[in-house]
Amino acid sequence: MNKAYKTVMMQPNDKVAIALMNIPAGSHVQVTCKDQKYSIEIKENIEFGHKFAVKPISRGKTFLNMEKLLA
Repeated sequence: MNKAYKTVMMQPNDKVAIALMNIPAGSHVQVTCKDQKYSIEIKENIEFGHKFAVKPISRGKTFLNMEKLLA
């Protein structure tokens, strides 16, 4: 049985979600924000409170997170 990891994605146009618990590498995580659903395989350990990508982000590019541009 798969463990349900708790996450939050603030806005559907964000490219990242926040881990609300530690998530080990190799886990499969379901992220939902409004009508958007993502199934993500975690490649590295993610600690509580850290962000992880739910959509591709090119290296060195800015992206939206909570409607703020981040680099």
